Amino acid sequence: MPRHLLLLLTLLGLPGLVGRAEALPDLVPEIASLSVDSDATVDPGDVAEGCAGAETGRFLIKYGLRTRNEGADDLVMGDPGCPDCPTNPGAACGNPFYECSTAHGHAHFENYVRADLLDDQGAVIAVGDKQGFCLLDLECDQPQYTCGFQGISAGCSDVYIEGLPCQYIDVTDAGLAPGSYTLRVIVDPLDRIPEANETNNVTSTPVTIGAPPPACPVYTASDVPLAIDDLSTVTSTITAPAVNVDRVRVVSLHGSHTFMQDLEFRLRSPSGTEVLAIDRVCGSDPGFSLDLSDAAGQTIPCPPTDGNLYLPSNPLSAFVGEPASGTWSLEIRDTAGGDEGWLDGWGLEICPQCGNGTLDPGEICDDGNELDGDCCSAACDEAATDGTPCDGSPQCLVDATCESGACQAGTISCDPCLVCDPPNGCVPPSGVLCDSMPARSSKVTIRKHPFDPSRDSLSWTWVAGTPVSPVDFGSPLSVTDLTLCVYDQGGLKLSATAPAAGTCAGKPCWQSTNKGLHYEDRDRTPDGIGQLTLQPGDAGKARIKASGQGAALGVPDLSFVGEVTVRLRRGDGTPCWQARYPTPTHSDARRYKASIAH
Repeated sequence: MPRHLLLLLTLLGLPGLVGRAEALPDLVPEIASLSVDSDATVDPGDVAEGCAGAETGRFLIKYGLRTRNEGADDLVMGDPGCPDCPTNPGAACGNPFYECSTAHGHAHFENYVRADLLDDQGAVIAVGDKQGFCLLDLECDQPQYTCGFQGISAGCSDVYIEGLPCQYIDVTDAGLAPGSYTLRVIVDPLDRIPEANETNNVTSTPVTIGAPPPACPVYTASDVPLAIDDLSTVTSTITAPAVNVDRVRVVSLHGSHTFMQDLEFRLRSPSGTEVLAIDRVCGSDPGFSLDLSDAAGQTIPCPPTDGNLYLPSNPLSAFVGEPASGTWSLEIRDTAGGDEGWLDGWGLEICPQCGNGTLDPGEICDDGNELDGDCCSAACDEAATDGTPCDGSPQCLVDATCESGACQAGTISCDPCLVCDPPNGCVPPSGVLCDSMPARSSKVTIRKHPFDPSRDSLSWTWVAGTPVSPVDFGSPLSVTDLTLCVYDQGGLKLSATAPAAGTCAGKPCWQSTNKGLHYEDRDRTPDGIGQLTLQPGDAGKARIKASGQGAALGVPDLSFVGEVTVRLRRGDGTPCWQARYPTPTHSDARRYKASIAH
């Protein structure tokens, strides 16, 4: 373990962690269950803790949370060191991560989890106020941690099920409209627990509040109501027009039956594809009223009568790509004796296959994406006037215009560190490009001056783990550009190019030396790299050194997220050379420093 972490843990009084091996725990959260309760009653202690606004009539997003320790080492929090919590509510504990609950009568690990409800734009609209957790082994072959001596063993999980105090977000006063939302849960949101991987502490899942309004045409059955007789099969049909299916949703499926578990609901397309959409759910619950979609976040509840959107028993994605034209049928089978009912109504929302770049029947345009504000609308039903300027970001185009509903006639332009990936635009290259040229050792230092960009700087050294041939570096003296790229888990953070050939301060930028190739630009133009040395050789001998300084280097705020990768990339393709830095020796907004050795 790094010395600064040992010192920090010593100051915090966590002897269970001090002196342990270099290996670290790795907490990975999972939302184990989810439900929506629009008329809940909560414990008075939840109100006292600030988790709910009142005891009754609360609209709650309830969730179960599993926290797995996937690291090589245990998470050891130890004895919270609290006074008698029932008689000392709110008191501080000996372990500074804990305090006595103000209402629940036991020690709370403060700020262990943050739960947010996000709207469809990603904005936080409600926050869960659950603060206290007791970390212990619940899913474990050999549990060893309890609420008295807390932690999570390597390979084990702690589980907080729905129904525990404050295990929800109270959205009663948020004024939520029916629609699609996202529940996001972050473990250790303040980054106080040292982990082997700090990038996997977030998990999320969709949440549906009511059935969202249809976004595509809806076709409804006209042959209802139909009786569902005992031990029989009833079939209702819908006729749809000529479009190719992008997605299907069953809407306003409603009716009555005295024992829901008797029923199977099968949806069949004009092509003959059949999906068992509801497979004998619930039990003696009477009736049904719901929508079904693969985009829902919850399975069918019992009773299934609240009109909300739920996951079908089997995916409706089986219909994607099929022609919708013709007769769709809903077949309901009563599989057991003694009960009867009625199908009162149902419909199908059928979205045409917009965004595939092909003009399908029923579409006005299709520019290869489902976005508004460009040459073609999100539903492929409205095209911009030819000649309208467009940014062409999905196709990586600049100086482009709309032609026949698509952004085209521009020039593909991505940063040298990025590649064009329609419909996602300019993105970091997928996969690991440089494993064939692994690093034996490497170090990087990047500095950002708070006031003077001319004093920003970067230095990087890379020592090869396998032999590097002179031809691997290409021909920088004439045609091969080389670009230095810095990525974190959020994407590209810095890009600087040493261009091929050229003159720097009156001399050739590139020189051939007895050790390899050397680039030097004393004026630090045009891209901020001052020096770049490329030395071929055997493993441990071949190396790369790069340095730069000044505003042209484009050093960003250095609060990097997760693992950082520094890569030197040839402009004419592979090979390339890189090092990955999972844990820095220093990282803040002004300085990033890291090293690796194998």
